[in-house]
Amino acid sequence: MSKKSPWLDEIPKVKEIFEEVINRSRWKDLPERIKADKGAISSAFVELEKECYDRYLEYEAEVKEKWKHKGLDVLEKSLSQSRPPRGGKSSELILLHLLRLSGMPAGNGARYPKGKEGEELDIIIPSKETMYANPSKTAVISVKRKVRERWREVVGEAYLLREIHRYKGKIFFVTMEADLSVYAMKSLQKLNVVLYTPEKHSAQFRMYGVRPISTLVGDIADLMKKGELEKS
Repeated sequence: MSKKSPWLDEIPKVKEIFEEVINRSRWKDLPERIKADKGAISSAFVELEKECYDRYLEYEAEVKEKWKHKGLDVLEKSLSQSRPPRGGKSSELILLHLLRLSGMPAGNGARYPKGKEGEELDIIIPSKETMYANPSKTAVISVKRKVRERWREVVGEAYLLREIHRYKGKIFFVTMEADLSVYAMKSLQKLNVVLYTPEKHSAQFRMYGVRPISTLVGDIADLMKKGELEKS
């Protein structure tokens, strides 16, 4: 239990909330929907992310009510600090699930280079094993719910992979909102990072190489056909 913020332990873990949402009846046909249309991962990603976040807010409201004697300012400060990492992890789990449903080999839990000093990666295509055996034939997918003022963190992560660790594979960055500055987008372009956003944002930033999430699976499949990515 968190000694300073015990109320945080009363909110289910990110994976538990995701499993609660994905098991709702309205998502039972998701495998068939994805199989019929790989581009459907975009709308599913947006909707699942919203449902998971809304469910989290419901749990958060329960915690606020139970612990209100601690002071709303204290609670809000603690909860606001836990939201960004939870949101990013939730988006990562959702996208990983959707990629696997679409038939794409995808893994997580890797560091590059291997070991404690390596950068922690969100999603790896096709697998952690290939990342260590043949990194130039892999892709790293970084996922964040929102970016805003954290854009330097996003660019910094890409810079470390490219320039410090000399990672030669593909880097994709997926975010729910295109809340990056033009400077940030240009910086990602220079680092050969492809940015993916929901369709409503991608069109206006196409000149910076931004692509819609609906094309992600197809783009990965094309790279595999060309031999630029391993298939397993």
